[in-house]
Amino acid sequence: MSILSLLVLDVTACSAGSDSGNGSTNGPLDGLPRTVPAAEDAGSDAGTTCQGRPFQQALVVTLPSTYTVAGFTISSWYPAQSEFDFATQQDPRRVFHHAHDEFVNGNLRVDWEDQIYHPEERIVAVARTQRISAITRPGQPREYRVRSGSDGNLTDETYNLPTLGPHSVMTTAARWNTPSTGRTDYYFVRNGAEIYQKQQTSNIWSLAANLAGSGSSNWEGLAASSEESTGGLVLFLKGNLDGGTWGIFEQRWPNALPTSAGPATLVIANTNAVPFGVSDDTCELYASRKNGTNLEVVVFRR
Repeated sequence: MSILSLLVLDVTACSAGSDSGNGSTNGPLDGLPRTVPAAEDAGSDAGTTCQGRPFQQALVVTLPSTYTVAGFTISSWYPAQSEFDFATQQDPRRVFHHAHDEFVNGNLRVDWEDQIYHPEERIVAVARTQRISAITRPGQPREYRVRSGSDGNLTDETYNLPTLGPHSVMTTAARWNTPSTGRTDYYFVRNGAEIYQKQQTSNIWSLAANLAGSGSSNWEGLAASSEESTGGLVLFLKGNLDGGTWGIFEQRWPNALPTSAGPATLVIANTNAVPFGVSDDTCELYASRKNGTNLEVVVFRR
């Protein structure tokens, strides 16, 4: 693959935290559903040390021109397997997986990759082994689906989601169960104002949050974590906040709808970067942006 260039702009406080083949892995989001017991869970309650504090830019990684989409996967079962995921659009499409700890410390080695032999696809979002793709077939209208695998192992993961579009995005989070009996890994999809969640290999998506009327508008991206004390979500999105400010904001959502969300708090003002992942303790946020023809990952720390 192309040589990746790494530019360290400003390192601030709050430190950061394989296999190979065609999509074959034993990661927690690929096999049977798993719940990490609280006694074995090493994760911290999201926001206990960083809640409400602003972020500062710490790192910028310029990626090869073939990388067009950035995603993030967090794992509660195997924390060392948390990773950055990058999609390419050539045929075959590829999804390259980089280890989180190596990526944020300057080692950009590819741990493993998926190859996707479906030329009708254009990947618009990715997380671990699932992706949202724009699918164009001759004589048929374009549609957007959540998919995993390739060839004979191709699986449609859209299930009961409403109709997706070109700005739909996905991410992952390890969500605390209530009462605090450990955590379960989830996929999340944002479709307009609505955010849906699906437990690992489940085939049922459920509404996790609805941003309409919650103090923001014009949303882009999605990153998610969870609070141990409540099981609620901690969401990061780019958008306009009521009152006229814009940028990346943080918002806490209850464990069950339709309870009202907490206030949206601006944590990165006036940025062109779009969030796609966040560390388990929410002290490190990952966002992507275009710089000419290249995709960049911006790491923010607080």
